[in-house]
Amino acid sequence: MELHTCEYRRVNWQLWLRAVLSMTFD
Repeated sequence: MELHTCEYRRVNWQLWLRAVLSMTFD
């Protein structure tokens, strides 16, 4: 199954944002 570039970037952004928030509020 292929992921479109825009979808991959969107998911990657959500993971990155979640990681940043986790480090910020942990």
